[in-house]
Amino acid sequence: MSCNLYLPMKLKIFAWKGQSNVLVPLHWMASASTDTITEGQSLNLSQTITSSNQVFELGLFDTVGTIYLGIWYKVEPKTVVWVANRDQPAADSSTKVTLRQGNLVILGNGFTYAVSKTSTTRKTIAVLLDSGNLVLRDGNATSDILWQSFDYPTDTMVPGMKLGTDKVTGKVWSLTAWENWQDPSRGILSLKLNPQRRDELVLTRGSKKYWSSGSWNGQIFPSLPEMKQNNMYNCSFVSTENMSYFTYSMHNTSIQSRLVINGTTEALQLLQREYEYVWSPLWSIPRDRCDDFTICGPFSSCMSYNRPYCKCFEGFTPLDSTSWGQGDTSRGCVRRTPLNCGQNGSLIIDGDRFLAMPNVVPPTNPVTISTTSSALCKALCLVNCSCYAYGYGDFGGCTWWNNDISNLTQLAGDDPNARRLYLRLAASEIRENQGDKKLVKIISAVTVSMLFLCLICFIYLRWTRRWKGKKKVTQDMPLFDVDMMSIAAHLTEHPANGKQKNSNWFPQFTLASTTSATDNFSQQNKLGEGGFGPVYKGVLPNGREVAVKQLSRQSSQGLQELRNETTLISSSTRILSESWGAA
Repeated sequence: MSCNLYLPMKLKIFAWKGQSNVLVPLHWMASASTDTITEGQSLNLSQTITSSNQVFELGLFDTVGTIYLGIWYKVEPKTVVWVANRDQPAADSSTKVTLRQGNLVILGNGFTYAVSKTSTTRKTIAVLLDSGNLVLRDGNATSDILWQSFDYPTDTMVPGMKLGTDKVTGKVWSLTAWENWQDPSRGILSLKLNPQRRDELVLTRGSKKYWSSGSWNGQIFPSLPEMKQNNMYNCSFVSTENMSYFTYSMHNTSIQSRLVINGTTEALQLLQREYEYVWSPLWSIPRDRCDDFTICGPFSSCMSYNRPYCKCFEGFTPLDSTSWGQGDTSRGCVRRTPLNCGQNGSLIIDGDRFLAMPNVVPPTNPVTISTTSSALCKALCLVNCSCYAYGYGDFGGCTWWNNDISNLTQLAGDDPNARRLYLRLAASEIRENQGDKKLVKIISAVTVSMLFLCLICFIYLRWTRRWKGKKKVTQDMPLFDVDMMSIAAHLTEHPANGKQKNSNWFPQFTLASTTSATDNFSQQNKLGEGGFGPVYKGVLPNGREVAVKQLSRQSSQGLQELRNETTLISSSTRILSESWGAA
């Protein structure tokens, strides 16, 4: 079965002194040309053994005055993958490792640590394999493995190792981070098989679950979708009557790969190709804040694209409002209204309803129910008081979530990984929620209508004001302007010299232009008053000053006299003035 653990991402370069519990400054010494330790042979701080193809090296190393027996890659930078005595270091420079009475032992000045504990009385040999596994074999039957380092992993998993549980002996194969990059003793971060389910990997910080891979689905762990992107890796999950474990191998054995957990709260899958000496991370967990199960407590959703990250489900309120307001959301939320189902030992299902929660990544490890329709899935969940949510279709059939719902992630609407979950709530919460939504719709509709009405009113008032202004100007129009078109026509048809002239023989001005030029015939611009009526000073748009003569209704002069004067002025130039047109 093939799987891929490759994820394109920004690569990290691991400096050999800078990466937590992966690369350490050691006193590395010359290697012996063998891969085996025999009975009576010993290795000191200056001696090592190397696997047959020069892949791994085993020996004692000194870090900050403490001495450990370890295995590391035989390439630079030297990277430790296994430590025999991580919790019981030696401190004497004369420390050595040897085979004694069939077991591998670390000896120092007043110090003894048994690396292996077998009951054999026969001679044994210790062999370092190219897989990085140190095995203890019967010296006479080299195919029999009496003990192996792969059964005692530290912080690193290499191809061929297991993460899981022996159901017969109770032995657990797990990874535990170094305390820090100089101290290989046990830290607080661990990666192991979930002891309750035994089909998922969990990352824990102390006793608290920090991350979950989700249950193995036959091909991958759901929280590690990178496992199916190419065929670099061969991943397997084995579950039998006697044991359950996850393991992987490489299709191309020239590629070196390791899964390491470190004290910076990351579990990293690292890849190294042959002749390349830089470890490049392919993926890391957790990837974002929402992968951390300790961020948001029960009945709250996590949104990595939002601040704050956590939000109570609809119908729920923070368990501790004070802590929640201060940013500690780990205690989660509680129902505002208790469910009716199960109250006083009764089965009251009519009082509960389901609220759709779209665009979510549901919690891991649902209960799978065999049903043929969404309606039946819903009905079965409704009559089961421990069923707090259900999903159908998106999850490969009918799935339930019992009791507290934790570790739910809210996604953006266009995320292809989004699913729909149906959350169980008291019926009153659903009605209130629907009422709120209806109210929002009503308010939105009223608001839009009011804005549209205001726009119509604004346009109407603006048009009305303009129309009234024009009407007022027309009503105030002087007598000579009312009949100006007839004046122009008369002057054209009956010229003074009896010859027909073009109608454009002098400029015509509109009332609006003369009103503007005289500032609406203001008293300040009034120059005087003659026989026809008042005379005003005006300024044309081009800056030229003009005198505007207005025919008054009370004038003793008539319209014909005005026509005659207009004709006279238009055909001659006075001493101080000139006719520029009529309005």
